[in-house]
Amino acid sequence: MPDRYMAPEVFKHRKYDKKVDVFSFGMILYQMLEGDPPMSNYEPYEAAKYVAEGQRPTFRSKGSTPELRELTEQCWAADVNRRPSFLEIIKRLEKIKEHLSSDHHWHFFSG
Repeated sequence: MPDRYMAPEVFKHRKYDKKVDVFSFGMILYQMLEGDPPMSNYEPYEAAKYVAEGQRPTFRSKGSTPELRELTEQCWAADVNRRPSFLEIIKRLEKIKEHLSSDHHWHFFSG
């Protein structure tokens, strides 16, 4: 059953690889940044269909950094070759964390 975190190539029953997990991670990251599931105004099947047609959720809140938004957008890129590897994602998240001020609300993740 399609859901809102599904990569377009899975929805379209095309050949796919581990980059589908990167896509799903991008959707989860979006949910963490926005506080709502991606495409929350649609039923899961409709959300998956719209994503397969090239639609992506819009950022509404101001609570994230431009770097986190950029990473999210790269993770859900339609072109699978533009999606970063998980190793690259980890490196970028570590770099983003280093540049956050100590009073930023994302610091509660740094234990």
